[in-house]
Amino acid sequence: MTNDSIRLWEIEESLVNNTAEFALFGYPYTLSKTKLELSEPVFENGYHIIMSGKEIPQTRLFQFLEPLNTLLWVSMLSVCSGVGIVLAIIARLHPDEWYHLAQRNIVSKEDGERFSLVNSLWFAFSSMVGQCGDRLPLSMAGKIIAYAWWFFVLVACSTYTANLAAFFTASGSVNIQSLKDLARRTDIRYGTYSGYHLVNLLQSSSRDPYSTVWRSIMNNRTLVETAERGLSFAEKEQYIFIGDMSAVYSAKKNKCDLIVSDRPMFRHLLHLPFRPHFPHFASISDMIVTLDNSGMLAEIERKWFAQEGQECPNGVTEQQQISMKDFKGVFIFLIIGIAIASFVGYLECLWFRFKNNSEGEKLNSDEQQ
Repeated sequence: MTNDSIRLWEIEESLVNNTAEFALFGYPYTLSKTKLELSEPVFENGYHIIMSGKEIPQTRLFQFLEPLNTLLWVSMLSVCSGVGIVLAIIARLHPDEWYHLAQRNIVSKEDGERFSLVNSLWFAFSSMVGQCGDRLPLSMAGKIIAYAWWFFVLVACSTYTANLAAFFTASGSVNIQSLKDLARRTDIRYGTYSGYHLVNLLQSSSRDPYSTVWRSIMNNRTLVETAERGLSFAEKEQYIFIGDMSAVYSAKKNKCDLIVSDRPMFRHLLHLPFRPHFPHFASISDMIVTLDNSGMLAEIERKWFAQEGQECPNGVTEQQQISMKDFKGVFIFLIIGIAIASFVGYLECLWFRFKNNSEGEKLNSDEQQ
């Protein structure tokens, strides 16, 4: 007989034999075959999956993308496209670029298309993967943009590479919310407290996932003598503990590294047990109904059983992704580089026009002479 069964049996014996009037004990309605008087439901009990938030490793398909968050990836790809478009515009407008040199038959037509829109986008993208083309923009404006972009890529690649190994080796939390999720996992040890009524439910069931879970518990010998021992295993080892609301309360209050599943399983109502023919049974039940209708029971449950988990003061936190706020300075540097390049390009165009006008005037004066 388990400790929990002994406790229930002692409570029933004390109440039936009139050695006690009532017990401050959450008596489960699932044990309905009893001689005791049961009050109106006080709380709802259920079983939750309790596990460590850092001990169970998990491999994810797109784990290589995790060093940078989604917004940063999208921003970097957008900036890459923007740099390619700006290079293509400069190539079309600047008189000293490949396109205009080809128009003046200084270079071949193939060279004139080196910084078309498609090739400019390819230049920007290939720079991100270290496969830059062998030709640079000819104008100083284009070179400033290329150099600013290369610096941006250097910082981005260095940051990504430095964090990639950490994310590959870091442990991840496993999203297990039900017995079906547990039954699918053969690489994780899980168990429960031998005194829970849940053990009888699993043992007597022949359906999946209950039979699969019970078979795994028996094969791995993962039943524990106390709920506290199960919580300790879940905190220190690769072990998942199936615990009731009292274990959840203890985990959230005292075990800062443990996480609890959202949805309770095997939900059942808890009642206060009274001895048979207790004279004040009806009035106490009515008071419980009044407390329930006024919301006081829900408030008490939130206060004592829905506490937020503590934060470990000295614990190792999960790897933090690099976000936009961390890269803000590099983006600003690139924008400043593009702005300077645009101004330099404008000056270069003015200088080219001034030089052509001066050469044209000199040529006209020579012809007149």
